[in-house]
Amino acid sequence: FFFSAHDGPYRPESIEAFTIGTKNRFLSNRLQLNVEAFYWLYSDQQISFIGEDSQRNFILPTRNVGRAEFKGVEVETEFLVAENTLLKANVQYVNAEYTSFQYQIPNQGPPVTGCSVSGLTSPSITLDCSGLRPPNAPEWTLNLSARQTVPLENGSEIVLDARTHFQSKTLVGLNFLERETQPSYWTADASVTYFAPEKRFFVSAFVNNAFDETVITATNLVGLGTFSVGQLNNPRTYGLRAGFQF
Repeated sequence: FFFSAHDGPYRPESIEAFTIGTKNRFLSNRLQLNVEAFYWLYSDQQISFIGEDSQRNFILPTRNVGRAEFKGVEVETEFLVAENTLLKANVQYVNAEYTSFQYQIPNQGPPVTGCSVSGLTSPSITLDCSGLRPPNAPEWTLNLSARQTVPLENGSEIVLDARTHFQSKTLVGLNFLERETQPSYWTADASVTYFAPEKRFFVSAFVNNAFDETVITATNLVGLGTFSVGQLNNPRTYGLRAGFQF
């Protein structure tokens, strides 16, 4: 995997996942309520970084350095309020922590990192990110949606959909820097769809990220520098869709 004969292969990642929960239906199956508690052990996380082989040549190795624990609760519900009105909600709480996350990089001066650093006078610097929260593991996530169906006399129907998503503060990079943190945010989507009789065809108008929220989804440092680049979620997007069955 590397342009070097001095750096060995890496192991697969693995996860041990334990869950316990209950699935329930009430009110003649109009109300569904599911609750689940989970505990995950994530081992041998693979990360890629600028490092050195045994001959002190710069390479971009992938190594197993991370072990983390995730534990939390998820609640999911659907409620058919009326014959044509459906409400959904999903909420998740996650407590996550790296129990071990340590690796070495070439000493090119003090590194740009939020992790503990040692060996600044040695050829290699040790980064220890143990005890920190993993990326892409927000403490709270909430999804809400509503669907209203309007039947028409000729057998066609109009469907109104609205969705919203909340996410608490989230780390989106593996350098554990404050600028790699996406603050908590809300997004909202909506659509109006006309279905012909027997759903032979449909026409839909939609808007995603209706409030044009800027959301960072991933970041990384450029090379050995201090400059961070980020990837963004889509901005406000709207348009028309059409389809048919035959």
